[in-house]
Amino acid sequence: MDKRVPELRFKGFTDDWEQHKIGDFLKESRIKGSSGLTAKKLTVKLWGKGIVPKEDIYLGSTATQYYIRKEGQFMYGKLDFLHQAFGIVPSYLDGYESTLDSPSFDISKNLNPNFFLEYVSLEKFYKYQGSMANGSRKAKRIHPNIFFEMPILITKIDEQNKIGSIIEKLNLLIELHQKKLNLYEGIRKYMLQNLFPKDKANVPNVRFADFVGDWEQQLIGNLLNNLYNGQTPSRSDNLNWNGNISWLSSGELNKGTVLKTVEKITPEGKSEANLKIVPSGTFVMAITGLEAKGTRGNCAILGINTTLNQSCMALFPNKSKLISGFLFQWYMKFGDEYGIRYTQGTKQQSYNAELIKILPIKNPNITEQKVIVSLLTKLDELIKIQKRQLTLYENIKKYYIQKLFI
Repeated sequence: MDKRVPELRFKGFTDDWEQHKIGDFLKESRIKGSSGLTAKKLTVKLWGKGIVPKEDIYLGSTATQYYIRKEGQFMYGKLDFLHQAFGIVPSYLDGYESTLDSPSFDISKNLNPNFFLEYVSLEKFYKYQGSMANGSRKAKRIHPNIFFEMPILITKIDEQNKIGSIIEKLNLLIELHQKKLNLYEGIRKYMLQNLFPKDKANVPNVRFADFVGDWEQQLIGNLLNNLYNGQTPSRSDNLNWNGNISWLSSGELNKGTVLKTVEKITPEGKSEANLKIVPSGTFVMAITGLEAKGTRGNCAILGINTTLNQSCMALFPNKSKLISGFLFQWYMKFGDEYGIRYTQGTKQQSYNAELIKILPIKNPNITEQKVIVSLLTKLDELIKIQKRQLTLYENIKKYYIQKLFI
């Protein structure tokens, strides 16, 4: 029989982990609180997002009994066990309340709360154990008596504490970097809303020093030298595909900088579809499928030289009047709205070159455009860096979860 030990262990721990029932370590708490009309409510979010205050859309009922929850208690959602609705009550929610559909439990001193939370959050645990409970998948309630009978493999409390400590530190780092990311994204959103004039205004709410005068109302077509959209080489001819020429589809427009394409074509494919190479630095927008919220407003700046498919339109501005970076930021703000107001079609909404030319834009002089683009580009870079940091710590945590648990 294989030893019941994880792949990675702290020095000094060699014993097998032991199987217990969850009920050996938890006791349900039922401290009666208020009614649904007056209770300060909390809720357990799905997918390991923790416990948060509950925002009531409607007033609760005086007939519904709520129960007081205490800091450090473990909670889960009876109906959302299979959706990883688990959490530990944080200090700021001490004294908040929930119904018995979100039961809470006092945890034995022989069970580390962080260790236990990560254990039950393992997909192999909650999906398997949750699926064993009675009821249909859509209405499966995991009652405490069922929860208490679920088996758990655990080590002694000293090793639990070490595992719990490293997970807690990683959680704090992840939370810190998530807050920092939210801050940068919030600043960018504010700037995007205020660095461009509102509908009837001719100047923005926020403006850099030394810039005065109204922005000029224009049609985009009056500021462009050219527009271009591509095609798809015949897929029935293998000679057209898997070459070394980038070929961009609208689904790859990432509201950022495109650095690679999923597919590449050959010189034969480029020639067959009469495609042009669009240079790096060009603004490209999606022009079909704009009835879908996920596609409407999609755009990017090219970070590579590439060909395009027929769902992408490249815009080449007159550089004395408009720079591509400003056009990109303008469309990031207004593209979703334009996709509703200016596209045509019944089932599928789309642009053509003539519709794009009549899109309205307000633009300042080139110097002010460059300053605005510089600020927003720096914020975009900070957001990218922060996302990479967040992903790094999330991956480190994932590694330890895989190695420190059985």
